[in-house]
Amino acid sequence: MPTICIPDREKRIVPSNLVDLAKLYPTNAECLAWTEPIINCPRCGAPKLYWKPARREWRCPACGHDAPFSVVTAWHQSRLSLPKWFEIAWLLSDQTVSIRRLQKLTGVSRSALHHVVHAYREAMQHWAETQLLEGEVEVDETFLGWNGKKGRASRPAVMLIAERNHPSHGPRRVIATRMAGYTKASTCERLVMKHVKLGSFVYTDAWAGYKSLDWFGYNHSPINISKAPAPAHVYLPAVHSAANQLKQALKTYSRHPLPQNLPLYLGEWSWRYSHRNLSTGEKWA
Repeated sequence: MPTICIPDREKRIVPSNLVDLAKLYPTNAECLAWTEPIINCPRCGAPKLYWKPARREWRCPACGHDAPFSVVTAWHQSRLSLPKWFEIAWLLSDQTVSIRRLQKLTGVSRSALHHVVHAYREAMQHWAETQLLEGEVEVDETFLGWNGKKGRASRPAVMLIAERNHPSHGPRRVIATRMAGYTKASTCERLVMKHVKLGSFVYTDAWAGYKSLDWFGYNHSPINISKAPAPAHVYLPAVHSAANQLKQALKTYSRHPLPQNLPLYLGEWSWRYSHRNLSTGEKWA
């Protein structure tokens, strides 16, 4: 599989608005120069492919394989121009927007938008799946009532993991992930170990699913909400605030969302919420 490295941000010009974006990157050539990919051959894995501008392809010096210019990205085999991909990325970075709204703003067909947005959401989901929170972390679960059914057993469960204060004084990160087996303590333990650094201070309610976190190496502080004099959001403010904003954001995606798309929506929301203090240009870059 081909790989791509992150371009040097100091060498790139970040637009300040959508008009600047259209002026800076009007054609595929400018968009390709912005990415500056360093790739390995998708056939033999050899590094240091060189660019053939006449044919707009990458040539492998080892096996002679010619790779399309966009082979390392989701743009490969896409009929949509790269400036449109950049424009859609800007709109997705700026706000939570539905496919119907994107269709009105960009003029792109609905089927093409589904492909583009799905690719970007997969990238955001990958970011969320690889985050490791640390410091003081709150963990709680919530239930989404978007299918119109009553009762917790019939509604999808989501675990929210939120930093109280980022150790490097940056924006607080929040990860929302689908819980496949809510009633199992092993599900909660697995998700906490995946997204929280060992030795961190973890604050939860007194549910039995979290009782083994101390044994795994966390500084666990359970709070019995039912016996506490104040409401739950007083003791776990970060996750309760995030849960309210998550439920409001999910309403903009689709009136009848498919369950298999929920991880993508959660990944996009986690990325957007964790970068909420950045400008649109910084998020787009």
